Amino acid sequence: MVVMWDSRRWISDNTMALCEEYQLLLEDKAKSTLNNIVKRNNVKLIYSALPNDELLSYRGCRVVATLHGLRALELPYDRIWLNYPLTLGEKLKQILKSFLPEREAKRGSLRFYHRFFENDMLSIVTVSNHTKYAIASYFPDVDIKKIPVFYSPSTSFPKNAERKSLTENYFLVVSAAREEKNALRAIKAFDKLLIDGKMRGFRMKLTGINKNIFRYNIKNPELFDFCGYVNEEELNNLYANAYALVYPSLTEGFGYPPLEAMRYGVPVLASPFTSISEICGGAAIYFNPLSIEEIKNRMLQIMDNNIYRVHSSSAIENYNCITNKQKDDLNKMVDFIMSNI
Repeated sequence: MVVMWDSRRWISDNTMALCEEYQLLLEDKAKSTLNNIVKRNNVKLIYSALPNDELLSYRGCRVVATLHGLRALELPYDRIWLNYPLTLGEKLKQILKSFLPEREAKRGSLRFYHRFFENDMLSIVTVSNHTKYAIASYFPDVDIKKIPVFYSPSTSFPKNAERKSLTENYFLVVSAAREEKNALRAIKAFDKLLIDGKMRGFRMKLTGINKNIFRYNIKNPELFDFCGYVNEEELNNLYANAYALVYPSLTEGFGYPPLEAMRYGVPVLASPFTSISEICGGAAIYFNPLSIEEIKNRMLQIMDNNIYRVHSSSAIENYNCITNKQKDDLNKMVDFIMSNI
C-alpha cells in the first residue's frame, strides 16, 4: 500500500504516525508526478476521499473516489452573504449570480461534476442517500445503481470529556465564518431574543471565527464568544457542555457536527436541507434556515424542560444508531475498494 501525500499541504500528525506504525510507503506528490508514482510502485488502484482535477481525468489505473455532495449545485444563492467579509470580486460574483438563470450560474460546476461520470476508469461512492439521489436529479443519464452509499466514517474524538450539569448555558455554533454554514442568521436570532429579554442566563459560542466579522452590529456583544480555531479536544469539550447546538447549514454532503453534539445528549436545532435530516432523523428540531424568526422560535422551544429531555434522550439514541452504521459501512467500503482492483 502506497500513501500519496503533498508536503506543501497540512497533514495531521496522527495520520503520519499511523503511516509509520503500519510501515506504509509514503510518496510525496510535491516531488513527483502522479503518473510516475503509479508506475514506480506498480499501483493497480487509487482511492481518494477528495479527488482533484488530475484524478478525475486520470486513466493510468483504476480510481475509486468519494463524491461527498453536490454543494456547488445545491447551495442556494443567498443575499445575506453580502454581509460576510468577501473580496470585491467575490461580492460582484455573488451579485451577478443573482441575475443569471440558475443553470447558467452553475454551468462551471456542472462541467466539473460531469467529469466524475465521464471517466470509465473511475468508480464513485458517496456518503449519503441524499447525495446519491441528488446525482440522479441533476444528472439523469447516470446509472445510480452503480453508486453505493457508505456513510462517512466516524470522526468522534476519544470521549475524554463528560457532559456536566450545565453551569454555563450556551448555544453552540460551529464553522461560523463559512458562508454556507449560515451562522449570521443564528447570531441575529439569538441577539434579537436577548433584546426581547428572552435569553437571560444564556450566551452563544461560535467556533471558526475570532471576532464579529459580519456587517451586523451585535446589540449584546458581551454575550457572544468568538472562539476562533479550536483543536479537537477543545471542540469536544464545547460539544459536551453546550446547552444546544444550532446548525443552520444550507448544504451538507453528510454533516458531522450534529452527531458530535448528539453523542453527549446535546439537543440539536438544525436546518433540514440536503443530508442533514437523513443523518439527524427525528432527533433534531428543524427550522427553515432562511428564516431568522423560525430559528428564534426553535431556540425558545428547546428551553421547555420537557422538550429538552425528549430531544436529549433521542440525540443519544440517534448517535448510537448512526455510528453503528458508520462502522459497518467502513468495512463495506474497504471491500468495495478492494473489489475494484
